[in-house]
Amino acid sequence: GSRDGVIHNDLNPGWFPSAPRGDEIVIPRGECCNYRSGACATNVTPLEAVRGVAIIYYLNNGEWSPGDGGETGLYRDARVASAHCVVAVPPLNNSLLAFECTPRSFHAFRSNHRSARNSVIVWLHREKTTVVSRWGHGAIVPWQ
Repeated sequence: GSRDGVIHNDLNPGWFPSAPRGDEIVIPRGECCNYRSGACATNVTPLEAVRGVAIIYYLNNGEWSPGDGGETGLYRDARVASAHCVVAVPPLNNSLLAFECTPRSFHAFRSNHRSARNSVIVWLHREKTTVVSRWGHGAIVPWQ
Protein backbone atom coordinates (compact mmCIF):
# COMPACT_ATOMS: atom_id res chain seq x y z
CA GLY A 1 0.00 0.00 0.00
CA SER A 2 2.99 2.38 -0.16
CA ARG A 3 2.69 5.30 -2.59
CA ASP A 4 4.99 6.04 -5.51
CA GLY A 5 8.32 7.47 -4.44
CA VAL A 6 9.84 10.71 -5.69
CA ILE A 7 11.94 10.39 -8.86
CA HIS A 8 15.56 11.13 -7.94
CA ASN A 9 19.15 10.21 -8.86
CA ASP A 10 20.96 9.40 -5.54
CA LEU A 11 23.94 11.62 -6.46
CA ASN A 12 24.03 12.79 -2.85
CA PRO A 13 26.90 13.56 -0.51
CA GLY A 14 27.64 11.48 2.55
CA TRP A 15 30.02 12.16 5.40
CA PHE A 16 32.11 9.56 7.15
CA PRO A 17 34.12 9.72 10.38
CA SER A 18 37.41 8.84 8.70
CA ALA A 19 39.13 8.21 5.39
CA PRO A 20 39.71 4.60 4.37
CA ARG A 21 43.19 3.18 4.86
CA GLY A 22 44.23 0.93 2.00
CA ASP A 23 41.34 -1.33 1.08
CA GLU A 24 39.46 -0.71 4.34
CA ILE A 25 35.67 -0.37 4.23
CA VAL A 26 34.40 2.69 6.10
CA ILE A 27 30.76 2.78 7.18
CA PRO A 28 28.72 5.71 8.47
CA ARG A 29 28.81 6.06 12.25
CA GLY A 30 26.02 8.38 13.32
CA GLU A 31 27.23 8.58 16.91
CA CYS A 32 30.34 10.51 15.82
CA CYS A 33 29.50 11.93 12.36
CA ASN A 34 26.15 12.83 10.79
CA TYR A 35 25.91 11.17 7.35
CA ARG A 36 23.77 13.96 5.85
CA SER A 37 25.40 17.09 7.31
CA GLY A 38 28.98 16.21 8.24
CA ALA A 39 28.45 17.50 11.78
CA CYS A 40 30.93 15.54 13.88
CA ALA A 41 32.19 15.10 17.40
CA THR A 42 34.93 17.60 18.25
CA ASN A 43 37.77 15.11 17.77
CA VAL A 44 36.59 13.84 14.36
CA THR A 45 37.47 15.31 10.96
CA PRO A 46 34.71 14.30 8.53
CA LEU A 47 35.37 12.92 5.07
CA GLU A 48 32.83 13.97 2.43
CA ALA A 49 32.16 11.44 -0.34
CA VAL A 50 29.41 11.13 -2.96
CA ARG A 51 27.27 8.10 -3.76
CA GLY A 52 28.76 6.29 -6.75
CA VAL A 53 26.76 3.07 -7.09
CA ALA A 54 23.28 2.14 -5.85
CA ILE A 55 22.53 -1.52 -5.15
CA ILE A 56 19.06 -2.83 -4.38
CA TYR A 57 18.86 -6.48 -3.36
CA TYR A 58 15.31 -7.88 -3.23
CA LEU A 59 14.84 -10.60 -0.63
CA ASN A 60 12.16 -12.35 1.40
CA ASN A 61 9.50 -11.53 -1.19
CA GLY A 62 6.74 -13.90 -2.22
CA GLU A 63 5.82 -14.68 -5.80
CA TRP A 64 5.49 -11.53 -7.88
CA SER A 65 3.11 -11.00 -10.81
CA PRO A 66 2.57 -8.00 -13.11
CA GLY A 67 0.17 -5.61 -11.38
CA ASP A 68 1.52 -6.34 -7.90
CA GLY A 69 3.62 -3.16 -7.91
CA GLY A 70 6.70 -2.57 -5.79
CA GLU A 71 8.95 -2.20 -8.81
CA THR A 72 11.84 0.23 -9.12
CA GLY A 73 11.07 2.53 -12.02
CA LEU A 74 13.93 3.81 -14.19
CA TYR A 75 13.35 7.16 -15.91
CA ARG A 76 14.88 9.36 -18.61
CA ASP A 77 13.82 12.56 -16.83
CA ALA A 78 12.88 13.49 -13.26
CA ARG A 79 10.00 15.69 -14.43
CA VAL A 80 7.79 12.90 -15.85
CA ALA A 81 4.88 11.29 -14.04
CA SER A 82 6.00 8.29 -12.00
CA ALA A 83 3.77 6.01 -14.09
CA HIS A 84 5.85 6.81 -17.23
CA CYS A 85 9.06 4.94 -16.49
CA VAL A 86 11.24 3.51 -19.26
CA VAL A 87 11.66 0.23 -17.37
CA ALA A 88 9.98 -1.13 -14.26
CA VAL A 89 12.30 -3.58 -12.48
CA PRO A 90 10.19 -6.09 -10.52
CA PRO A 91 11.13 -7.02 -6.94
CA LEU A 92 11.80 -10.66 -7.76
CA ASN A 93 13.04 -12.58 -4.76
CA ASN A 94 16.82 -13.06 -4.59
CA SER A 95 17.53 -10.57 -7.40
CA LEU A 96 19.71 -7.49 -7.53
CA LEU A 97 19.52 -4.14 -9.32
CA ALA A 98 22.72 -2.06 -9.45
CA PHE A 99 23.45 1.17 -11.30
CA GLU A 100 25.93 4.03 -11.28
CA CYS A 101 24.73 7.18 -9.52
CA THR A 102 24.95 9.96 -12.11
CA PRO A 103 23.08 13.21 -12.76
CA ARG A 104 20.76 11.19 -15.06
CA SER A 105 20.26 7.90 -13.16
CA PHE A 106 16.65 8.74 -12.32
CA HIS A 107 14.68 6.10 -10.44
CA ALA A 108 11.85 5.74 -7.92
CA PHE A 109 9.89 3.17 -5.95
CA ARG A 110 6.59 2.33 -7.64
CA SER A 111 3.63 1.74 -5.35
CA ASN A 112 2.99 -1.78 -4.19
CA HIS A 113 -0.61 -2.88 -4.56
CA ARG A 114 -0.72 -6.40 -3.15
CA SER A 115 2.17 -7.06 -0.76
CA ALA A 116 5.22 -5.50 0.85
CA ARG A 117 8.50 -5.21 -1.05
CA ASN A 118 11.50 -6.24 0.99
CA SER A 119 14.93 -5.05 -0.03
CA VAL A 120 18.34 -4.08 1.22
CA ILE A 121 19.81 -0.90 -0.25
CA VAL A 122 23.56 -0.24 -0.31
CA TRP A 123 25.47 2.74 -1.69
CA LEU A 124 29.11 2.62 -2.62
CA HIS A 125 30.73 6.05 -2.48
CA ARG A 126 33.46 7.80 -4.46
CA GLU A 127 35.64 10.82 -3.85
CA LYS A 128 33.86 14.13 -4.29
CA THR A 129 36.68 15.43 -6.53
CA THR A 130 35.92 12.63 -9.03
CA VAL A 131 32.26 13.66 -9.25
CA VAL A 132 33.09 17.36 -9.54
CA SER A 133 35.64 16.77 -12.31
CA ARG A 134 33.19 14.59 -14.25
CA TRP A 135 29.91 16.54 -13.89
CA GLY A 136 30.63 19.73 -11.95
CA HIS A 137 29.87 20.70 -8.37
CA GLY A 138 26.25 21.57 -9.22
CA ALA A 139 25.48 17.94 -10.13
CA ILE A 140 25.71 16.86 -6.49
CA VAL A 141 22.24 16.92 -4.93
CA PRO A 142 22.36 18.35 -1.39
CA TRP A 143 20.12 16.97 1.34
CA GLN A 144 16.96 18.95 2.00
